[in-house]
Amino acid sequence: MGNLGTHLRNHYTKEGILGHGAFANVFKVRHKKTKIYYAAKSIAKAKLSGDLRELVNTEIKILKEIKHPHCCNLVDSITHT
Repeated sequence: MGNLGTHLRNHYTKEGILGHGAFANVFKVRHKKTKIYYAAKSIAKAKLSGDLRELVNTEIKILKEIKHPHCCNLVDSITHT
């Protein structure tokens, strides 16, 4: 997990798994300082084709811009190779 694993361990406590798919896992995490719960999605980008990787990058860009009370907000995004 490298840098991603270090970032998650330093800032969040993993509390369980919420779901999983072919290329991603979603974990229930809790921020260590604020005690707020979040969903952390871990995507295995190395397993994705170029087109799917581009779709994931587009999804991240869109989620960073969305600020609406009826939508999930993207709080953090970490990319590593």
